[in-house]
Amino acid sequence: MTNGIQRILLAALLVAGAGANATDAAPPHECPSPLTLWAVSEQAVPGDTWSFGLLEIRDGFARNRLLEAWFASPKISEEEARWFAHEPVAAVPDLLSVKSHQYEVSELDSLCRSLIDGGIGAVQDSAGRFCEAGSSDGDVRASVSHAGRLYGILARPRPDDERCLAGSGDSADRAADPKVVIGVEIDADPASDDPLAAAARAVIESWKTFLSEWPDEDAALDGLAALPAAGALVDLLMDVEPGLVPEGLRSDLHLAVAAGAPRPYTVALALEALERPISREESISALLFLGDRPAPRAKDDLVRLLRRSRQDEEIVALSLRALLKADPDAAKMEALELLGDPSDVPPSALGVFALTQVGFDPLLRSLDLEDPDAVRAAASEILRQQAAGEVPN
Repeated sequence: MTNGIQRILLAALLVAGAGANATDAAPPHECPSPLTLWAVSEQAVPGDTWSFGLLEIRDGFARNRLLEAWFASPKISEEEARWFAHEPVAAVPDLLSVKSHQYEVSELDSLCRSLIDGGIGAVQDSAGRFCEAGSSDGDVRASVSHAGRLYGILARPRPDDERCLAGSGDSADRAADPKVVIGVEIDADPASDDPLAAAARAVIESWKTFLSEWPDEDAALDGLAALPAAGALVDLLMDVEPGLVPEGLRSDLHLAVAAGAPRPYTVALALEALERPISREESISALLFLGDRPAPRAKDDLVRLLRRSRQDEEIVALSLRALLKADPDAAKMEALELLGDPSDVPPSALGVFALTQVGFDPLLRSLDLEDPDAVRAAASEILRQQAAGEVPN
């Protein structure tokens, strides 16, 4: 946003009143509190970095945190993809870093002044009006998208707002517990903003400027040390803007792989995901990982998953791929069971033999997997040769 537009927004805010006068006389180092600002990438795509930055101001301190994940395509070879990945597989985090820095508000004088001048008082005053209307926990949320990134603000009533002091307990704690969140619609055309939206837009502009100037003060956390902070940041993002977390990122397994955690640890997480999956996506994450890294310990869990998921073609395919790495003989046994049902022959069962016994290559190399009759015929031929002991080398 240009300086000219900023001046227009501030002028409009002052003309409208909007309650900003309450903060005009604020001492130099008095920063709006409690306040949460965030910026998050809108998409997670292969070959690009997804990031989430969060600034929380309260009790005279501020903490700025940044989570970055480099997303890559799962490493499934072209040969394996023919049999085991019929649909594009979602990008997964390949590298992870977490940075965190705490400030005293006196160190953020420039940002605090920008927030105050931008009209954060108007936003906090609106949150206070929810208290006046009978809610002691009113928050105002605003967000605006720009250049592939979403910038947001979550403003809570000021702790000393008399409209929020009624009732029992500590008012600051009540105000920091968002139960009623009112969204501010910010129009794509700044000229059409109402005073509250104009104030929120100016506050978000201050946050964007701060982000662009913030140096890398703390080194990225490595390995297992990154996991708690990453998990906490993802949880915070789910609170302030649900739906912006890339699919799979909330998985402890994904975070561990991205952080470069030790292999035994990631295998243990994958086995837990197979035994007690949080979701289907969690199972797929574990199967992709185990399909890339042979884990004999996973054999029994993979067999159980295969037998209880016969109707889910993607789970069956990725389970067979992982089992093929863990125990090829067990994979062949399970594949033969699957080939025995001519009404539903999964191509992945054929793939087990295509990738382990070169003698089946002429039969399967040019097979049209979209032709059900051809697939059933290939399955019958494999079963016939197995029964007759004509197993090609």
